[in-house]
Amino acid sequence: MVGRKSLIPILITRTFYFIKISEKLCVDRLEKRVASQPEGEKDYEVYVASQKEMSLTAAGKRKWVERILFRSIVFIRCTNTLRRKEIVHLPYIKRFMVNIAGERRGGIRPVAFIPDDQMAKLRRIVGPVL
Repeated sequence: MVGRKSLIPILITRTFYFIKISEKLCVDRLEKRVASQPEGEKDYEVYVASQKEMSLTAAGKRKWVERILFRSIVFIRCTNTLRRKEIVHLPYIKRFMVNIAGERRGGIRPVAFIPDDQMAKLRRIVGPVL
């Protein structure tokens, strides 16, 4: 499985240097890191499931707002090596989701992986990336 990119759902922390951090801000930071890399060496992709919905303000006006569907979850597609070396050490990453049905190795459950076809279905259901 070395060198193969797989999708990993991760949980992000809600605080970073005592400042609230949103899922979108986390994705923006990760995408900025990807954008600074040379074109052929993109290491990972980042995705937050969100949808636009109509909301009423206190004044009775309608406003489009972006709602995040899975709170505190950011999907990252990367290699297992990159996850262990770089992504684990980012200050706003709290933990990786684990596969509770997976076999324990030394008391630790394996990291949850989402197949590409399931992620494509999720993106199609949620709609276009905003």
